[in-house]
Amino acid sequence: MPRKKNIANIDDIYQQAAINESAGEFEKAAALYQKALSIRSNPGGWGLLGRTLALQGKYREGLAAAKKMRTAALKHHSRPLLAIADCLMGRIHHDAGRLVLAEKYYRESLEAKARPETEVFLGNLLNTQGRSIEAKVSYQRALHIDPQNPEARYNLAMWYKTHRDYERTVKHLRKILETNAAYADTHQQLAMALWHFGSTGINQAKELLEETLAEDIKSVEKHLLLAMTYRLLNKSKDAEREFQFILDELTADSRTYVLYANFLADKTRKHTEAQAFFRKAIELAPKNGAAYYYYGKFLLSNDCIEEADEVLKTAARL
Repeated sequence: MPRKKNIANIDDIYQQAAINESAGEFEKAAALYQKALSIRSNPGGWGLLGRTLALQGKYREGLAAAKKMRTAALKHHSRPLLAIADCLMGRIHHDAGRLVLAEKYYRESLEAKARPETEVFLGNLLNTQGRSIEAKVSYQRALHIDPQNPEARYNLAMWYKTHRDYERTVKHLRKILETNAAYADTHQQLAMALWHFGSTGINQAKELLEETLAEDIKSVEKHLLLAMTYRLLNKSKDAEREFQFILDELTADSRTYVLYANFLADKTRKHTEAQAFFRKAIELAPKNGAAYYYYGKFLLSNDCIEEADEVLKTAARL
């Protein structure tokens, strides 16, 4: 029987493990979960351990812990606990690439208790298999269970975006922002969806990005999207100002150099600078196929046929 002093410390152990997990220190978190379980076994602790081990890529060990959670759920005749355990086992199989088993456990989890998280996981799995309509139904079922679930609504919005239904994409993304203004990259996705509604939508995208950047001034991605929005509005000076701000004040990445190089080549005809930026993009991310692709197109437009051929072959390989 565990000592009372040790039992009193369990909450502190779990709290520290959660802090380590949030910081990405999964090995430390797993060690603490194991310590807590050695003091007193409980289904939730096995679930936390299973998830943390899986995040380290230790799928076999993660499944072993998840199975202990599942055994406890069956022993206590707890369908909600069984649903969580089955979902965790599905997720671990999913991450390990065992999609048939992942689907099996997701569906068993939903039979035990319908949860929006499980429907989203199942929807994502179905989507990657090209089972698009089934995926949509899963996202819709998730929203039926919990209409306020941002992950379910976001995934449904992205489903509509993939199928070029931009009206429904915008509708769902705006719905998320009503209750969760900081969720994922909702502002960015909404801005890109608005681009498809002509000058009115592009201006709305501009206003949206300008407003959100006032509170998130260091977001490279939002500055890039604003630059591209200005470009669509033929506001070249404003676009160039955004690119320069990223280069001067933020940490520019390969995307920045690719997009700026494209801009310089198309809008300002500064071909020497554009070429330098394309090369910088490739230097920063040698496996960025998009950088090679757009650089190859640039070379073709400048009649550098042989060099373009080599660059485009690299783009195709990547």
